[in-house]
Amino acid sequence: MMDPIKVDVEVSAENSRLLDYRDVVDVIIPQTEQAESGSAGQSGTTSIRAIVYTIDPVADPATRTFTVTLLTQNQKFDLSLPTALPVQSSGLATFGN
Repeated sequence: MMDPIKVDVEVSAENSRLLDYRDVVDVIIPQTEQAESGSAGQSGTTSIRAIVYTIDPVADPATRTFTVTLLTQNQKFDLSLPTALPVQSSGLATFGN
């Protein structure tokens, strides 16, 4: 795997028992897409593959969850919001200040 990154996730005890070292899992990333008409707010998800790297043997006493470290490819996702809301004028979408 080229340029892997580590991602830590917290899972319940039940889910931690379902995972093993080197399992391949899907990671679901929420995102907001801007529609072609210029209106923001349509949401979707992106799925990427990751490999289970480590599973902590002891739960966090405060949350009763286990930390699972995943390895995945380093990919760039644009999860940012627009700097301004689009303003409609004469049928064309423009960005206001």
